[in-house]
Amino acid sequence: MPDFEPFERVLLTIEYDGSAFYGWQRQARLRSVQEELERALARATGRETTVWGASRTDAGVHAKRYCANFRTDCTIPIDRVPLAVNARLPADIAVVELSSFQLMTMERSADIAVVTNVAPNHLDVHKDMAEYVQAKKNVFAHQDGSGKVVLNYDNDITRAFAADAPGAVEFFSRQARPAHGVYLEDGTIFRDGRPIMDAADIRIPGVHNIENYMAAACAVEGLATDKDIDAVARSFAGVEHRIEFVREKDGVKYYNDSIASSPSRTIAGLHSFHQKLVLIAGGYDKKIPFDALGLEICGHVRLLILCGATAEKIEAAVCAAPEYQPGQPEILHAATLAEAVQLAQAHSVPGDIVTLSPACAAFDQFKNFMVRGETYKRLVQAL
Repeated sequence: MPDFEPFERVLLTIEYDGSAFYGWQRQARLRSVQEELERALARATGRETTVWGASRTDAGVHAKRYCANFRTDCTIPIDRVPLAVNARLPADIAVVELSSFQLMTMERSADIAVVTNVAPNHLDVHKDMAEYVQAKKNVFAHQDGSGKVVLNYDNDITRAFAADAPGAVEFFSRQARPAHGVYLEDGTIFRDGRPIMDAADIRIPGVHNIENYMAAACAVEGLATDKDIDAVARSFAGVEHRIEFVREKDGVKYYNDSIASSPSRTIAGLHSFHQKLVLIAGGYDKKIPFDALGLEICGHVRLLILCGATAEKIEAAVCAAPEYQPGQPEILHAATLAEAVQLAQAHSVPGDIVTLSPACAAFDQFKNFMVRGETYKRLVQAL
């Protein structure tokens, strides 16, 4: 986790209902998203603040995952920015992208909340797993009876969340057929017995992305049609740092999965491919056990290249796995990410897939996972 230090430029990801706005850009005597956001930031930081948006939207236009940024010398801890701003924004604008340690003090929940899964993470911040789980509940705990939470039926922790939901509950599942929700059966995604789409039509790879689409189908029920969901699944190619294809060089394909900052995310990434991989892993120690990852590496990795503060812990977990045999996988160590990429190239053959999927945060060597991913892509492009 990064230190709580002053910062100069802050990126915000926001969503807004544009019905009552005359667009993004500030306008004289007309309500705009930019003006509302600047007003909230001024109240939160005590400083007049100018916000720059990624683009303009017209009157009445809604936005999701809209990027805006501002400069400040305010010393609000970076993890507190979304909470500080949301507390001062009107109900039709929200700053999104919250982690568990930001959720801990959250007193307002989304009308529709989704919890895809819960596995150990951020235990360097939380005193124990129970506190981490409780923080996750805040994403729906403050709903009223009209709210809805979408939960993963296949995860024991999230399934149990249903008992604490103030409003409606819908489940999604790959392994069962919940009484009300979305499920996978014989390669087809169904909602309450109605086929929505074929899982094979989802463009981005990985079983976890099938689950993501099932969760999304629950969340947008009544807001989007089955045809809408199918069209997005066929066309959406994914986002940066999430199993992102970088390039093919000498018959070897390179992927950037720098967002995988926990073992569970790396495991999902390993399951996204149908062959054994060259895996670059390791980083900042969040005090998460690597036992399950060690087992999966034995089954899905041909060559493991470790770097960062957790390198020895990950190697110990691999060697302790019941399926481990010396040299399977081969394990190499690198002092830097640059050295790791060079080792990957030197030990790969045509047909191999190399993926950066660290299973750890980036803070031992990089500012965040995005900087780590960008660095990796530059190194790969330079090969």
